[in-house]
Amino acid sequence: VVPGSEEDAASEEICALYYTEGDPTEGHRSQNATLFVDHKAGKFELEGVDGEHIEVSQQSDHLRLAGVTGCVVWNGAVVLARSLAAWAGSSNLLCLEGCKILELGAGTGVLAVACALLGAKVVATEQDERLKLLQRNVERHSQSGGGPPWSIGKRGGTVDLQELDWFSPGAPVDCDLIVATDVVYTEEVTLALVRCLSSYSSPAILSVELRTEEVHYV
Repeated sequence: VVPGSEEDAASEEICALYYTEGDPTEGHRSQNATLFVDHKAGKFELEGVDGEHIEVSQQSDHLRLAGVTGCVVWNGAVVLARSLAAWAGSSNLLCLEGCKILELGAGTGVLAVACALLGAKVVATEQDERLKLLQRNVERHSQSGGGPPWSIGKRGGTVDLQELDWFSPGAPVDCDLIVATDVVYTEEVTLALVRCLSSYSSPAILSVELRTEEVHYV
C-alpha cells in the first residue's frame, strides 16, 4: 500500500471501523459482547446498499459446541461488508458487479448477501452441518424465490451454496476473488486455511481478529 494513496485511505478506514478512543468493548472479551454484534440476540441486522436491509438469524446456543463458530455474526464480516460497500461507492476502488466471489467460512451469510447486493456472483461455502442456517438466511433475501443460486438485490447479484472443508477442500471453485472473515482461531485451523488458499491463484481479502498468540502472520 502506497502512503497517501486511495488504497492507504481505505486501509485507514478499516482500522477506524475497528478502533475508537479507548477500548470499545470496555475490557469485555467474551463471545457474547463484541464491537458490532450481540451474540445473545436471535437476529443481526445491517444496512446494505441501494436501501436494502440485511437480516440474518443467529444460533448463539450452538457456541457452546466445540469448534462451532459459524452460528453467529462476527466483527470481521461487518467490517468487510461495510468496506466493500464503501470501496464500490464514492471511492470507486473496487467494482463487484459480475465478479465471481468465493467465500470461505460463510457462517450466517451476512457477507455473502452484502456482496450479492453489490452485484457479485457469490459461492458461499461452509461445513455441511452449518449449511442449513446459511441457506435459510440467504433465502430470506431472495428476490424471486427458487434457487439455488438465489437472486439478491438490484444489481444482478446471486448467492449459491457449497460444502467446503478446509482440511479436504477438493477441486478449486472457479472465482475472481476470495473473501473470508474471522477465520483465524487456532494454529491447526489456520494451517488448513492456508493450504486451502494455496490451491487458488485468485486474490483474497481476509478480515480477521487475532485471537491467539499461537497464530502468526508471515
